[in-house]
Amino acid sequence: MKRGSVGHSKFSDAMGAEISMAGPASGMYLMIGKNILPKGLPEKIGGKTVMQLSSNKLLALLPFETYLALKNDIGISHIGPVNVDTERLSRMAQMLTTGGRTAPD
Repeated sequence: MKRGSVGHSKFSDAMGAEISMAGPASGMYLMIGKNILPKGLPEKIGGKTVMQLSSNKLLALLPFETYLALKNDIGISHIGPVNVDTERLSRMAQMLTTGGRTAPD
């Protein structure tokens, strides 16, 4: 996959400027490919697959710099940060493991 360079654009190059963005060391991102995403793509670029959602969608833990580079990748139709509500996730996991039954009080 072709990557764009982070911190450079046609405009910044024309103005002789360098753009610098700070972000978290890493985060969870939803990646949607224009076509099928190669298996193990996050691992190949310094990240980790959290969940494969379909052949062209996955959740990945990625370094911030990798996320920025993938925003310009011609094979990626969308990449964006994902926030997880851990309390709701815990309740959902409990429902799945108990078949929807709640524990007696």
